[in-house]
Amino acid sequence: MLIRNSALLRRLRHSAFPLLLVALTVPLVPVAGAERPAALRGRSLGSIVREDCGACHGLRLTGGLGPDITASALSGRDVGALAATIEHGRPGTAMPPFGPLFSHAEIRAIARGLKSGRYLQENDR
Repeated sequence: MLIRNSALLRRLRHSAFPLLLVALTVPLVPVAGAERPAALRGRSLGSIVREDCGACHGLRLTGGLGPDITASALSGRDVGALAATIEHGRPGTAMPPFGPLFSHAEIRAIARGLKSGRYLQENDR
């Protein structure tokens, strides 16, 4: 039991204790981009590309609402430019930014995979 006028209480009032108390009561806020949304967790990048990107770019990635993103269509494109498009989207089009959902390394891996045609293989892992 703590007595109101105790020396311990006076010392704690003037120390970092009040800040610690506040810090312990504030809910933890996840760091932006630290964790993917539940719909993406546990899925390989290949399945995400085939299913999510395929929704606009076609099931074979040969085009639909979005343009053809097969390896042959992207042969002249730079991996960095592709990664920038994936990360930031294309304003004024249906292409959304995926930067909030993936790390920069994951986005570059997606761009490299698109250029190589890897995501059209059935068992991509």
